[in-house]
Amino acid sequence: MDIIIYSEDPKIKPKILKVDGSKWSFPKYININDKDLSKTLFIYAQVYVKKRWIEAEEFIKKDPILAYYYALNIIKGRWLEAEEFIIKNPWTACHYAIYIIKDRWPEAEKTIKEDPLIWSIYRNQVWPLRSSYIIEM
Repeated sequence: MDIIIYSEDPKIKPKILKVDGSKWSFPKYININDKDLSKTLFIYAQVYVKKRWIEAEEFIKKDPILAYYYALNIIKGRWLEAEEFIIKNPWTACHYAIYIIKDRWPEAEKTIKEDPLIWSIYRNQVWPLRSSYIIEM
């Protein structure tokens, strides 16, 4: 099956994404402006592709939550190309540091500090209790 991402703008060429393992034989058409585009592609990646789906990553990575779960469940490690999006959300940045990086993520700490509860979780999970770390609030 193919997923065809199209635009009503004739200047934008359709993008065809191959999906192996799908039970459907007909193509699925999704408008590039569809607000659920990244969610739809993420679900297809989880359910049908079940491995890295390079063609869809440019869409999935733009949603911080989906990018985090894609890194966790599909890539099973760091997804450097998506970190610029993951870092924009305190929850995803914190969980990415805890469960993917498994260490401090200094570049994300400014964002994580925006939410006091998430900052507390991050500090307790990622920062070891050593005197060499200064915990700022």
